[in-house]
Amino acid sequence: MTNDVAQFSRRKWMIDRAAAILAVGAMLVAAGWRPASIAWAQTSGGYAQPAAPAANETPDGAGTQPTPPPAAADLFQGYRPSIGYPETYNPNVLYPGQELRALPGARANAVAARAVLRQAESALDRAVADVTRVHLRSAELQRAIEEERAAWKALEDARAEALSDLKDDENYLALQRLRQRLAEQLEQLRRREQKPSVDQIVAIASLRLEYAMTVSAMEAAAVAANPAVRDARQRLVRASQRLRELRLRMEDAVRNDQQVILARRAVQDARIAALASDAYFVEARNVAEIAMDYAYAIRTRPVPYFITPYSYYGGYGYGYPVGYPMVGYPVGYRYHPSAPAPPR
Repeated sequence: MTNDVAQFSRRKWMIDRAAAILAVGAMLVAAGWRPASIAWAQTSGGYAQPAAPAANETPDGAGTQPTPPPAAADLFQGYRPSIGYPETYNPNVLYPGQELRALPGARANAVAARAVLRQAESALDRAVADVTRVHLRSAELQRAIEEERAAWKALEDARAEALSDLKDDENYLALQRLRQRLAEQLEQLRRREQKPSVDQIVAIASLRLEYAMTVSAMEAAAVAANPAVRDARQRLVRASQRLRELRLRMEDAVRNDQQVILARRAVQDARIAALASDAYFVEARNVAEIAMDYAYAIRTRPVPYFITPYSYYGGYGYGYPVGYPMVGYPVGYRYHPSAPAPPR
């Protein structure tokens, strides 16, 4: 309560002081007086740089003060935020503090959002792996896998037994030897230093292919005539279909699992939050760059503008804007000659 009363008293004193200065200024202007520290010479490219106030002169001409210390070697020489009013609400301050202070928080939010997205994706992977592991360890799926392996082994054994009868067939054995001999001849032709002609290679390869087709036809006939091979093949087909059905059922169970659904929704929400946080940080950085460029332009090429003492209260309560006509620098801090001169 004490702080509120003190702030109210300070604001009332500043308003009364501003009104008194305006009244005196109006009387002096009506009498033809102009302050020496303000140059109203207008040029083709804008307004001239204002003359620097004297060491013992304040911007509004109200009294004297000691000579200020040398300005710091930075862009905004002479800037000092007021004590009574933070720079966020002080229109006399050109430094974009509010825009720059928003950048660390926006950057932190973007980094945190991306980390949350990675955590959500990892949680989704773990949920899918957990549900899949449970189904892979089920007894029904294990029996189906073993049945498929047994059916494949039974088919291999039945086929080998059916082909065993061809080992006593002279035509089959002769065709096998001829095919092997032609394969060796092709290998010898490739190893020669002098490259063989294309006709030689085509002739040998065609003859070998003909022998191989005859051997394959004899094997197929022997396998087809064996009923054990047909039974083993049908058993393998049934086992493969059963295993495929169980795997499709497992995929549906994983897709419809409640934990997986919640994890997938969390990933979607985290992805949206990450995109929004990145967009907010990028736009906040763009706004801060524009604000810095604007502040730099105002400092290097000052222009006349009005400062209203009632802007702290939003401009309401009096019905009209009132201010001090200034050139180049507003009321609230001293103009330093060490500031960069405007381009000409």
